[in-house]
Formats: sequence, structure tokens, C-alpha cells
Amino acid sequence: MTGWSLGARARMPRWTALLPIALLVAAALAAPRPAHADPVEERFAAAGRLLAEGRHQEAAAALEALAREAPDHRLAPEALFSAGEIREDRLAQPARALALYEEIVRAHPSSRPAVAAGRRARRLRAQIGEDGGGAAAQRRFAEIQQGFPDRPESESIAQAEALLREEPSWPGAVRVALWLAEIDLRAGRIESALRRYAEAAERWPDPDARFEAHLGAADAALRLGRLDDAERHARALQPGDDIGRQTVAREMLGEITTARRRAGWQWVAIGVTAAGLVALIASLLLAARSPGRAARALWPPPPEVLYLAPVAALLAIAGYTDYEGLGPAVTIVGAAGLAVAWLSGAGLALRRTRGRPVAAAILHILASLATVAAVFYIAVYQTGLLTPVLATLQSGPDR
Repeated sequence: MTGWSLGARARMPRWTALLPIALLVAAALAAPRPAHADPVEERFAAAGRLLAEGRHQEAAAALEALAREAPDHRLAPEALFSAGEIREDRLAQPARALALYEEIVRAHPSSRPAVAAGRRARRLRAQIGEDGGGAAAQRRFAEIQQGFPDRPESESIAQAEALLREEPSWPGAVRVALWLAEIDLRAGRIESALRRYAEAAERWPDPDARFEAHLGAADAALRLGRLDDAERHARALQPGDDIGRQTVAREMLGEITTARRRAGWQWVAIGVTAAGLVALIASLLLAARSPGRAARALWPPPPEVLYLAPVAALLAIAGYTDYEGLGPAVTIVGAAGLAVAWLSGAGLALRRTRGRPVAAAILHILASLATVAAVFYIAVYQTGLLTPVLATLQSGPDR
């Protein structure tokens, strides 16, 4: 972690950059100003207000001036880092941002922003090139990213793809490819995201980019249920000595193992569902002693079906207005419940004509419970609700 800064953090929505600034401005307005107020802190807060007003150039200049005039102040490296973020993320000035990041590493090596500044400097240096030849392409990419919230998504994608075609040998091209893959992933275009990640992993040799590409491809393949592809990309991850990346790679493989186990249980649930329905149909046929009589026994529906049908329909309709995937899951479980109740009720009604069907009733109850439970598992697995359902059972509902 690098501590608080004024610029936008990488891979976060643009509006989140304004949250710390808003809090800072609110605190500055609400709190009484002491007589011994630190003038550097006041200038830092003033730069935050400029940024909140959208005056990015002025904010960056103010932060750089602060760091130059008070180089020994604890906020000097924070001011330089914030100025670098603004120039990189808001003003499309990658060369200037690079100079600021490198200045932090050189002049403030033990400060909190030094690690993040060094990481950003290495990335920008690789994208711009030692001779600065990639600065124009990097500036163009920054402008595409900055304008993304204010223009149609398809237009931004077209601009980024054009940049890739026109600058195929630019070292920063892989970042454009990964950005396009991430856009697809967030938009739910999982197939397209998987293709882009896989192409990036094959095309560019940069180890950092390859790690991100294989990780993104593993995630996309996992979402699509292609577990073999997901495992192939996960095992291609090369974290090296980076403990954080080692943890990420290990967690990805763990998620894939869990997904395989859950997929196996789905096949068990399918078998239980089939067995339960066959048992109920067989019981109905045996009680009716002929297919025709069994078919006639299904009408009119048993009373429990007449009660359950509107309840199931109401729950299904409500499900489509709430959590994503809940509507289909409720519909599947409700339809299965209706089918089970119908078959079981018709079979038991026929058996009641020949006495008390205690044993048959017990068998019907067991078959019905097993079938509905199995269908429930299949429904939540197929609609992606299994993880939140298990989390709710373990930790309780979110309040």
C-alpha cells in the first residue's frame, strides 16, 4: 500500500478517485482552523479541491510546486505521486508522469509511495521505450481510457483496436489488449474476453503481461465452465518470487478444484433427479395398472398442485425483479416441485382407493424430497447462485 493520494488508482472506476478528496474537503470545511495550521497541508488540501472541481492541470502544477518548495515535508512524496497519477490518468502526459515517479524513487526511496511509484515507472518506461518513441501511442491510449465513461463503449473499443492495428510493435500494445479483454469481461462478453486474454498470453512475451493474460483467461474459462482450459491457463502462471502472485495463482487453482467438485456433484444431482422422477412415475403406473388410467389420474390436478402453482408463479415473478439468476433458479425449482407434487399426488390418490398406503406414502415423501433437493442444487449451480447460497448458509444473510 502507498498511503492516500489524490490521483485515481489503477484499475478502479474514475469516480473513486474523488472520494478521498471529498472527505478531505468536507473535513477542511467542517473543522475549525487552528492558529498553527500547517501551510503545506493546507496547500495539499487546496490541490485536492482543484482536482475535485476538474481543474486537473492546475491541481498537478500545485502539487508539483508544493513538493519542490517543501521537499523535506512528509507530504512531498505524496504530492509528487498524486501529480504523477493526474498527469498519467487525467492529462494523458505519460512522459511527464514517468519523470515524477522516477523522482519519487530517487529522492524519497523510503517513503510510502516509493514502491507504487517504482512499479508505475517500470510499466511506463516499458511502454514509452528508452528513446521515448512510444510516448505518442501511450498518450493516445490514455486519452481512450479517459474518454471511456463519456462515449459509447463500441467507439472506445474501435479506437483501441485501431491503435493495436496501427502500433503492433509498440511495447505498450499488450496493455491495450488486456484493457479490451477486461472491458469484455466486465460487460459479460466472456467468450470474447477469453479470446483476447488467450491471444495476449501467446503474442507478447512480457512476463508481467503474460501473468495477467493467463490469469484473466483462467478466470474467463472458469466462468464459462471450461475447467480444462481454466486449469491450463492457471498452470501457465509464472509468479516467480512474488509472494502476492504466488497466492493469486494458488487461489485460482483452488477455485478450479472447487469448481470440478461442484460439477461432479451436479452429475450426482442429475442422477438423483432422474431416479426420483422414474420412481414416482413407476409408482403411478403400478397403482393405475395401465398407462391410460395413469394418464387419466393426472387430471384434475391434486389439491397440493392447485395450491403450489400460484405460489411458485409468484415467487418466480418476484425472483426476476431481484438478484441476477434468482428468477431462473426459482422457476426451475418451482416447476420441478409442481411436477413432483403432481406425480406423487396422483399416485397416492390411486393407492388410497385400495386402503391406507402408508409404505407408499413414505416412499413418495423420500423420493419427492430427494428429487426437489437435487433439482435445487442443479438450479443454483447452473444459474451461478451456488457460491452466494453457500456463503449465506455459512455466514448468514447480509444486512
